[in-house]
Parts: sequence; C-alpha cells; structure tokens
Amino acid sequence: MITILLIRGFSVIFFLGRRSTYAKPVSSDHWKPIEDLLPNLSRFRELDSDTYAKFIKNIELAKQEMSNPESSGLYLRRAVDDFSSLSGSLPSGDSTYHDEIADLAVNLAITGEKVLMEIAEESKQHFTPRLFNALID
Repeated sequence: MITILLIRGFSVIFFLGRRSTYAKPVSSDHWKPIEDLLPNLSRFRELDSDTYAKFIKNIELAKQEMSNPESSGLYLRRAVDDFSSLSGSLPSGDSTYHDEIADLAVNLAITGEKVLMEIAEESKQHFTPRLFNALID
C-alpha cells in the first residue's frame, strides 16, 4: 500500500515538475523595439529592392518564431546579414552611408537579441545571443 502511494506521489511530482517548464505565449509587445527601428531602415530600400525584400521577409519570420528564441535568432541573423549587404550596392569609396548601414545593422542585431533574451528568460527557454557575443569579441 505504501509503495502504491509513493509511486502515485512521485508521478504527481514528476508531472507537476514537467509543467513548470511550460512556455507561456509570447506577447507581441516584445517585438515593438524592432518595429520601431524599421522606418529608419526603410530609407535604404531603394539601394537593392530584392535584398531589402529578403531582409523584411526574414524579419517577419523572426517575429513569427518569437515563441522559439533560437529559431527566431536564426532569422534575425539572416535579416542582419541581408541589411548589411545593402551597402554592397553603394559605390566604393568613403560614403557616409556605408558607416550608417553598418551602425544600423549593429543596432538591429543588439536590439533583436536583447528582445530574444527577454523572451527566452520569460518563457524559460534557452537562447544563445550569437550576434551580441560576436560584437563583444
């Protein structure tokens, strides 16, 4: 009889413990800092409309995958790469736009990974900020 009670007790503890890692739905308010950056980034859409369209697509995919920070981070990194490559459409030389695009890409990377770190912490999921770590090195 005691054995049955112990088994049931451990079963209840096991299942309740598993529930504690349940990820709650992610609020879309987390994504607002990234959406606030987009109007400033859109000034460069005419440099290469195809690359800019890929950038926007990857941003949208990152937003859709917010509930999975690792997957969202993959799309964020692709979006940052796409935005950074817009400077390749500029003529070579000392253009202020090269530096501005690079600065905006860094700002997007830092803001995006901060958002994903907050989401991961709130939902108790794993997330490794690769862009942020690369900037520190």
